[in-house]
Amino acid sequence: MSLDEAISAIEAAKTMDELRSCLHRIVQNFGFSGFTFIDAGRPELDVPYYTGTHPPAWERTYLQNDFVHFDPALARVRRTNTPFHWGDLKLPEKIGRKRPPALKMMDAAKEHGFKEGFVVPFHYRDRLGGIHSSSTVFFWEDEPHWFQKLFAHHRHELHLIMIYWVQRAMDLVNRDVRNAPALLQPSDGSALVQLTPVKRRSWPGPPAARRSRIRRRSWGFRRKPSKASSSRRCASSMHRTRPTAWPRASRSA
Repeated sequence: MSLDEAISAIEAAKTMDELRSCLHRIVQNFGFSGFTFIDAGRPELDVPYYTGTHPPAWERTYLQNDFVHFDPALARVRRTNTPFHWGDLKLPEKIGRKRPPALKMMDAAKEHGFKEGFVVPFHYRDRLGGIHSSSTVFFWEDEPHWFQKLFAHHRHELHLIMIYWVQRAMDLVNRDVRNAPALLQPSDGSALVQLTPVKRRSWPGPPAARRSRIRRRSWGFRRKPSKASSSRRCASSMHRTRPTAWPRASRSA
């Protein structure tokens, strides 16, 4: 498939499903096994929007291990516009027996058969002027030396293809927003992402409270309660009891 044919196929896609299938055919023509497109502009989210043709087993592993918070490729995407591959990443060194999370993520990718990955960052504005960042990775399962030849000769071509693909995706999403009821179009542009299916996990205990605890641990501090809130809690404890632990729930991808 030539570059002109690839771009024409992208511009002819009428739905996101067609656009996803179109990109899958294009990257397979280059030798890749599949791709993942993920929202890189919301690092606080446990499960940002993503789509692609990655294997389901890899998707489960990525979600269950919270690799989105430790993915070294996503960290680099947020500060560059230049495509790169996994071999360009500077990974932390292993100290003792404990492996850094970034190393665990890359080792897990190898266990799933991925020997290299071509990553295309993209930063753009939506129709309301909101700034978005995304990362697209093409998975390589063949011999690494073949990937090096491909990267040397076709990285600019793949970058150009992704520019057209992301633009077409934004056009399709904006079309769906305009056709949606007015209540689904908030002024902050969040409907641009909410109209697409987002996969979520069930968390044990109250989700909001658990997320708050995770943030405080990751930030390295605990919020000191005020005197007013402490007195309210003491008063309320006289009228009701609090369970010692929340019932456990199974985690699902």
